Amino acid sequence: MPNGGITPDCVHCKLYRGQPHTEDEPHCEHHNMKLPYPIRAFCANFVDPEPSGGKDWLDQELDRTQLRNDFMYLWLGGHEKPFFYVPLASIKDYGQWTRERFLEELAELSEKHKED
Repeated sequence: MPNGGITPDCVHCKLYRGQPHTEDEPHCEHHNMKLPYPIRAFCANFVDPEPSGGKDWLDQELDRTQLRNDFMYLWLGGHEKPFFYVPLASIKDYGQWTRERFLEELAELSEKHKED
């Protein structure tokens, strides 16, 4: 995941269904929930559809054992700053969010962590 590049997030997960791959709404097959926004967010259950050298993309970027199984995380950074992740919300709560709520949380967390 080079600086400013794409991140291992929901839309890049093997368990993801929906736009932009189909006309369906973004959906997580593993958690059986609608996703308010398919990019930047991820969970500990990310599955790489095309592992490189047998290693899952998420495992190449972080130590998955540091993640809670019941939580969603958010990638921050990019461009001139290396990507890093922060806790976002419980999976149960995240499944109830709207796109607007996601974007509000993204803005709030970006501001909170702008000096990290």
